[in-house]
Amino acid sequence: MIDVIIPCLNEPTIDIVVHDMLNVDGINHIIVVDDGSDSPVFIPYISDKKVSVLRNEKPTGKTDAVKRGLELVSTEHVILQDADLEYPVSNLQNLLCYIDKYDMVIARRMLPVNQVTLSGVIANRIITTLLKAPDVFSGQRIVNTEFLKDVVTLSDGFSLETVIFLEARRRNLRTLWVDSFYYPRTYKEGKKIMPYHMIPILWKVFKYAFNRQNCRKYKIQKCNQTNQSNI
Repeated sequence: MIDVIIPCLNEPTIDIVVHDMLNVDGINHIIVVDDGSDSPVFIPYISDKKVSVLRNEKPTGKTDAVKRGLELVSTEHVILQDADLEYPVSNLQNLLCYIDKYDMVIARRMLPVNQVTLSGVIANRIITTLLKAPDVFSGQRIVNTEFLKDVVTLSDGFSLETVIFLEARRRNLRTLWVDSFYYPRTYKEGKKIMPYHMIPILWKVFKYAFNRQNCRKYKIQKCNQTNQSNI
């Protein structure tokens, strides 16, 4: 059994994500953290004992939202799931297959070739090249709970996924990337991370670059998906 944290800010599809999550085998508790949405999120499944909704009156940022959600987590590992439909919940069935052997399992984003954008490719290639990692920004992953509790004290803003990776590498955590479906949104559709958010992210990367500790080799679990491209 495993708990789930879904940070949410003005996401109209949150009810769909929760519905799909309830159909995933092995889910123990779904914790939605409404981080100060303009209107409180409406989830018709709130009567389900598996679902809890925490609400912040004002936006505090993704890291703090995850930190608050961790207060209700009771399982050894926790799923971090974005509240939009960029990362299909169905990906989790593949990720969950490997959690007994790894400290962290990450959805490596594979997207339809006709949805690849130049700016998105450039931003991701800069970070993945610097860190020599298959994917860093993925918003769908399974993480050791105690490790995540430490990490949220070191992160802020949109740097959570980057700091999770950097700390996992520093501590030699066993990490696996699993090729997964990804359907990116445009800014008009509600995408929140902007190009200028790369500045603090890169700063954290360069700070960690001075750490020369050896790390385990990363492992990537390939899956056969047609008409897909990694970003």
